[in-house]
Amino acid sequence: MKEWNVFEQGKIKLLGRSDRLSGSFHMDWTGSCVEFVLKGCYAQVELTAVNDGREQWVLFEIDGMPSVRMRLLDGTHWYTVLDTRGYPQSNRIASAARRSIRIFKESPAHYGDKNAATSCSRIRVKGELMSPPLRPKIEFIGDSLTSGEGAVSPRFEDIGSYISLDEWASAYYAWPGYTARLLSADFQIVSQGGWGVYCGWDNDMIKNIPSIYEKVCGLIQQPWAKDRGADKPYDFSFHPDVIVINLGTNDNSGFNQPPWIHTATGESFKLRRSNTDPDIPVIEYPDDDSDYVDEDKNKIKDAVINFVKTVSRKNPDTPIFWIYGMMGSALWPTIQKAKEILHSEGINQFDTILLPQASLQELGANMHPLAASHEICARVVADRIRGKLKGDAI
Repeated sequence: MKEWNVFEQGKIKLLGRSDRLSGSFHMDWTGSCVEFVLKGCYAQVELTAVNDGREQWVLFEIDGMPSVRMRLLDGTHWYTVLDTRGYPQSNRIASAARRSIRIFKESPAHYGDKNAATSCSRIRVKGELMSPPLRPKIEFIGDSLTSGEGAVSPRFEDIGSYISLDEWASAYYAWPGYTARLLSADFQIVSQGGWGVYCGWDNDMIKNIPSIYEKVCGLIQQPWAKDRGADKPYDFSFHPDVIVINLGTNDNSGFNQPPWIHTATGESFKLRRSNTDPDIPVIEYPDDDSDYVDEDKNKIKDAVINFVKTVSRKNPDTPIFWIYGMMGSALWPTIQKAKEILHSEGINQFDTILLPQASLQELGANMHPLAASHEICARVVADRIRGKLKGDAI
């Protein structure tokens, strides 16, 4: 049996933002991955989990096929990923086969006053490690749609309420996971449910992705952020071939929610609609933005522009796509106006993609799209970005 620290063996590929100096590979972001290729029949991985603030779920993939999806135990444990057996003659043949192994973090990063964490420290194998494949790389940025909230839940009509469980969130079965597999690409994710490009679903001005994009994992609260280096500036060492942003759904929700009051300052924030006549019914989620106050639409437009500029500055010359529409498309004209302005300023590597709306039959927990809807959207995204990727895999 051979055993390695994941940082000390160059044939172990680590994907996902993490502070490499913190002593362990902290898999805070959903979709974080440990990958290795083994010529052999047995492999284990050492994982540490804290399930206090959020349940920690992982998925084991062997040779491109999911083998196990499970909730981790609290504490540090060895988990068997591969244990191929058989008759003596078949075991000798299987031991010479190359086996591709990936361990994916399924749970979203945790924002809250309790700890929730998954980390990987070591692997052990019977056999020989081989070099992992080189693939093109994609960075995905978004909200609960990107984290895959509800993607593997029962149908909404079978749940009977808006509840959503950690067990039902899956990046693997969300549009980023499907897109990456369609394109044979490596990926990393920056996403948080309820957050937007300008504000959160409830008008919370703190909950915007641009404010934490430049940190390793700016969602993590203290003291845990310092303990695992999540509050450090990110070094942008991933160097993606393409970046895909899916934000705006929560900002759109803000137009339909009460004002948010900042607890420290007492200030009130609200994205407004012009129809305030109590005798005229307001459509809760309109198909267009015709009664959205222009001043507030412009706040979102400016947020899109500023965020694309930040992403572009941190990832020079990388194509950037903004996708939108799985759960409503009212802000599509605002996003298109942002694109026009960005192009006029010479940021021509930026483009937009309107996604198919999820049908009622394709909705799961918390009225979020199920895996079938994510796969449909992933095919749209993959078709658009395929030509922007580099590498022999495409």
